[in-house]
Amino acid sequence: MIKAEEVQLCEGEGMKALIIDDEPPVITVVKLLVDWKKYQIDTVFECVCAEQAMEVLEAERPEIILSDINLPGLSGLELVEKLRNGGSVAQVIFISAYDRFSYVQKAMQLDSVEYLLKPIERESVNRAVEKAVSRYRETAGRKEDAERLQAQNLFTVYMSSGRKPELFASFRSYLPWERERTDRNCRIGVVSLRHLSGENIAIFPIQAAAQEFLWKNRAGTAAVWGDSADIALFLSGGEEEDVRTSCLQLLSEIKKEFGLVLHAGISGTVPAPDGIEDAYREALDLAVSANLFCAEESAEFSLTPVPPATSVLWIEKVLFPVLDERNEERIGNTVAELSGHLERAGIVTIRQLENFRAMYNSQRSKWILAKQKELGETVLLPQDFRASFCLPDGRFSKEHFTGVLCADLRALREKFHAGSEAGSASELCRRAQAILKENYAEDISLEDLARRLGISQSYLSRTFKREIGANLIDYLTKIRTDAAEELLKSGMRTSDVAAAVGIPDPKYFSRVFKKVKGMSPSGYREFAKGGSA
Repeated sequence: MIKAEEVQLCEGEGMKALIIDDEPPVITVVKLLVDWKKYQIDTVFECVCAEQAMEVLEAERPEIILSDINLPGLSGLELVEKLRNGGSVAQVIFISAYDRFSYVQKAMQLDSVEYLLKPIERESVNRAVEKAVSRYRETAGRKEDAERLQAQNLFTVYMSSGRKPELFASFRSYLPWERERTDRNCRIGVVSLRHLSGENIAIFPIQAAAQEFLWKNRAGTAAVWGDSADIALFLSGGEEEDVRTSCLQLLSEIKKEFGLVLHAGISGTVPAPDGIEDAYREALDLAVSANLFCAEESAEFSLTPVPPATSVLWIEKVLFPVLDERNEERIGNTVAELSGHLERAGIVTIRQLENFRAMYNSQRSKWILAKQKELGETVLLPQDFRASFCLPDGRFSKEHFTGVLCADLRALREKFHAGSEAGSASELCRRAQAILKENYAEDISLEDLARRLGISQSYLSRTFKREIGANLIDYLTKIRTDAAEELLKSGMRTSDVAAAVGIPDPKYFSRVFKKVKGMSPSGYREFAKGGSA
């Protein structure tokens, strides 16, 4: 008998995994592709047949199993069936070179997490292991949840396999309340997180929370499949207002737990399963058309008219050409023109942001490639811009959108126009000085000045200090106290002088003036009178 191999990855009391495949190279690939430490798996067992695997399963009880279907002796499906009959809650990921429907159906009946096809891809196997670990922690010691998880599993498979009617019947049989209903209609909902793709959102915990809420309220189930950033909801039939109330409660729970303001698109009532395909498309369309300016979560049952989006021509002919100008302020002004248009329209949707990102990345790549050739650099395909245009809580903010876009454009400009950096910095500081001298009487802050110049506060502060030799606050204070000197010479009262130079609090003005000039405002007024006499 060939002994199973054990690989200790790190010290600790983490989880155990078992890889079963009669092709050792496949085992090696899986071991290399999975980030075991990330999922707190510290021991991995390797077996090339079901006989070996049974010994490991009995002795070590691994929580995660990755198994081939076709094995010598017992097949992977038969092995897992024996485990399930014995009450095991280990989470199983099947790996196979065959996409036969009978294999997939049996795998799902055995409550497997995923059915992956060879050759195995890093992202898909890691997502499967992440899901398996998450599911194991949920289900360990709670076998009573098996029906709920099976329904979730089957809904996931149904949504990801072309919506086959035979899978839907199997899925629906696991919903206890559906077995009691005579009305077979349903609705489909979609909660999209596509606009938060740059924020590394953990979508499976959110989907699990949605599933738990819907199941507890006997309202439906939730699923995520493939690389989707959408959560699909199967909603048992009901009046529109009842479904709206239930979905808003769900979104409110997600907001409390994850701090996200999300929006759901809800289809009309359709017969199941015949109408589900159209219902899904309707719900997705509604979800990606919700207004991200809204500060509260929403459930959308009808489309809101959306103004025309930014054109690729504008991005190509207006936005990117400003990177070749010496006027740094043009970047901020041009982006502000776009964000101002969005604010005036009063609506920004996920679809608009997706379309804009695609057009922006296309033109961005063209511009970078052209600059690489122009500068004689090695031409490398640039990575896409992935930062989220929305706040971390999912809402759209004109200021955040402007800041994110300006930061990327300025980074590009700085990278490919490094030779003109000194002149640009000098010009930037000259403009900053001019604004301060013209507006010192106003309540002008670092934030105000940076916004007028269209740059970040940190970049402005750092550049001004380097070029001028003084920080902005000290420079503005000197302008104000120099102006105050002239006003005090005229005999103006201290309180009036303070207000005239942008420091409305007379006591604070007096302290500042004395610190800079070495004497109080009244003392300077008397000194000036004596000097003129």
